[in-house]
Amino acid sequence: MPERQEIIDALAKLAGEASAALTNDALIDADPALFRRARKAFGSWEDAVVAALCYTARGKKRRPSREEVVAEEHHQRQPQDGWDGLICFATADHCIFSVRGAELPTIHQIPATVVEFAPAGRTSKILAALSNPDEKSVVLFSDKGLAYPLNGRVVPEANLPRRTVGDVTGMPSTDSVATIVPRADMQGGKRFVHTTTAGKTKASSVHDFGRNIDSGAVAFLLGPDDAVCSTFVEYRDHTGVFCASSGGNGIQYSNAEVRSMGLRAQGVKAMALGEFEALVGAEPVTGEEQVVVLTMQGFGKRVSLREFRPQGRAGQGMILLRPHEAGDEVAVMAVVRDLDSDILIWTSEGRYVRLAATAIPLLGRSQKAVAVLDIDSGERVTGTHVLPGSGPA
Repeated sequence: MPERQEIIDALAKLAGEASAALTNDALIDADPALFRRARKAFGSWEDAVVAALCYTARGKKRRPSREEVVAEEHHQRQPQDGWDGLICFATADHCIFSVRGAELPTIHQIPATVVEFAPAGRTSKILAALSNPDEKSVVLFSDKGLAYPLNGRVVPEANLPRRTVGDVTGMPSTDSVATIVPRADMQGGKRFVHTTTAGKTKASSVHDFGRNIDSGAVAFLLGPDDAVCSTFVEYRDHTGVFCASSGGNGIQYSNAEVRSMGLRAQGVKAMALGEFEALVGAEPVTGEEQVVVLTMQGFGKRVSLREFRPQGRAGQGMILLRPHEAGDEVAVMAVVRDLDSDILIWTSEGRYVRLAATAIPLLGRSQKAVAVLDIDSGERVTGTHVLPGSGPA
């Protein structure tokens, strides 16, 4: 990213985090190194501040309009195809099984109480989920960046004897499932994309995997102390990517900024992160969707992606959600493409809730999050997956 744009983004973030009584001297004192960089890049500190002000003003967005709010209030949820179909789960005890969607009731009010995830009477901590898996084949991606194809027909329903991921794919018990992707998507899509918690991303042609994926094939490489954040298949109608950080920022950039690379490449920077921040989610978008964002403690909101101006890859992004509880941070995000959708959310204690997307309020970027979940102290939100909606309450 050009030096000037980095400085503008840093100034905007610094001003956004400051108190209402911000002065020019206080801004300089907050980051003397930034002051020196700005003077060198722009010729003067004042010119840098004006550039940041103009940039922020051009991108300043409103809260949801009255028309949007009224449209939401009058929206009549309809059941979507596959709402009661199978949902494939990979769990922390290295098992894989499916549950009928009809067995997971949809909640339409918040704060929603999370309940024990115990299909067939056996409590399980969810690692990854996929709704309506293709019975012919799905692909499991491990926390080590390896791909494991799986015939969907061998995944038992929860009321049948459990099978381990190792039994059906050969994945070592020391590895765990990070994400699940339909094989059909990889055959029909354009590129396979992954992101990491350290803020890196890489796109590879789906053809690089070949017609048949070998069990344990390298899908991507991870750097030291890095981990898988998300994987998805990019289709031709996807024009951008949206990422969210644990610090509460979101960035939308063109997918053209990520060139295709080989499977063994580590990729490029997707988003600039603070010292103790991590990337918590990334998904392909067109810019017309909404994003659900939740903190570890269960606070959250829905935000229109129209509020996020497209930026260059590797930027700091714009405010998405600022946690207002001490020690809290953004945990997960999910892109909502249809108001009829449901959101499956799970926690560190083996509990879950299936929530109507419209139960989560549509708020502006700068508006405070609300209590979406009622969870215990010490329990934290760890994952989410969009499901076909089950219809009205």
